[in-house]
Amino acid sequence: MNSYKEKFAFYFTGFFYLLFNLRYSPDVGIMARETLLQIGRTLPYVGGLTYLLAYFLQRISGGTWPSWEAIFRIFFTFGIIIGFFFSLYEYAATGQAVVR
Repeated sequence: MNSYKEKFAFYFTGFFYLLFNLRYSPDVGIMARETLLQIGRTLPYVGGLTYLLAYFLQRISGGTWPSWEAIFRIFFTFGIIIGFFFSLYEYAATGQAVVR
């Protein structure tokens, strides 16, 4: 992660990972709890998909694992996608956002 562009891409995906998994509530404590629960619920799926893709990239590149920054960006990208679809599922099931 040497260049400014790589750092920006890393922090950009990390920010959007948190944004897509954020569960809004007027109460900050409930919002923090629901956000952490959301991240905890999706962590096995995101981690598993990240591991599978990193393993696949390792196999096709001749035995070298991707860098940690690349693995984290893959993790954040899968987290954004899964967080988005999970929030769509929540809103479709309840008809509104999770506000308690």
